[in-house]
Amino acid sequence: MAVSNVLANYRAVMQSLQKDEPGLVYCFYGTERWLRHKLVTAVRKRVLSGRAGAFNHDRFVATETNADVVFDAVQTMPMMGGRRLVEVEDLHRWKTDDLKGLERIIDKLSEHACLLLVADNLDGRLKVFKKINKKGVLLKLEAPGKRDLHDFVESEAGRLGRRLSPAASAMLVEMVGRDLGLLASSIEKAALYAGEEKMLEENHIRAVVPDLRQVIIFELTDAFGAGKKETALDALRRLLQEGESPQLVLVMLGRQVRLLWMALDALRKGVNFSGLAGELGVHPFVAKKLGAQARGCTARGLRRAHRAVCQTDRNLKFSKVPPEVVLERLLMEITTTIRLP
Repeated sequence: MAVSNVLANYRAVMQSLQKDEPGLVYCFYGTERWLRHKLVTAVRKRVLSGRAGAFNHDRFVATETNADVVFDAVQTMPMMGGRRLVEVEDLHRWKTDDLKGLERIIDKLSEHACLLLVADNLDGRLKVFKKINKKGVLLKLEAPGKRDLHDFVESEAGRLGRRLSPAASAMLVEMVGRDLGLLASSIEKAALYAGEEKMLEENHIRAVVPDLRQVIIFELTDAFGAGKKETALDALRRLLQEGESPQLVLVMLGRQVRLLWMALDALRKGVNFSGLAGELGVHPFVAKKLGAQARGCTARGLRRAHRAVCQTDRNLKFSKVPPEVVLERLLMEITTTIRLP
């Protein structure tokens, strides 16, 4: 199966399961467990749709079985028609002999059975997995890149008949990161919280995502980049009151300086706003904001700000001045500095 990106391949397999006959073999592996669970559930539902489904389902754990047992299960005719589904979990724990036995299983597969293999990691270069890829579906599932997460959260909201505002989508991705399961559950909670409202906004995300510190970090970096000194200082104080590490706050401020510098450089090279997301590796909404903010900055000012961040790192480690005072001084300095000629 040709690989373009994780979400596109996931959706292609899901669509195939909905409209086509199930294949002979499916092998899903990788670190993205939420997508894996969704696909496994879809295969089960599709193959075991008849009344005799419960009688035609064999589930094995690799550490508790071997290839001979699985071969016998695959060769067993299903009861009362339909197809037999044979699952093997934790396939990555099978040793060489059992993987050789798996080749025999793949060679002897017939239309009365469907083999479902699940693993954390596999060596796709091995002959047996090349056979699986030729005869069925071999799909590696990893957390998608940050730029693809916007597409994911939008589609999950659409599935619930809702829409995410660009600001809410950006906030959610910044707060949760690449955990698709947590992203999906957060959208479901936000939809419940929003009631009849079709558009999910930032306040809905704030209400359901538990880590308040991540919300404030988002507010802090946004306000600092926009030159809103008082708003940024207020966010900084709230963040420290919530118990956030001063060093982490400094890391986030330093990251924002670097992103603004990269955005300014990209704009000067002719990259338009729509291309900034790819250049910076951030959410399109965040890229648009960074681009607008960068236009008000100067390269010289950003260099000064970067030096101030480095100096603050030393001050936090060696100065006797309270960390909150050190960070407040930095924030006041760089919020002005980045715009100086």
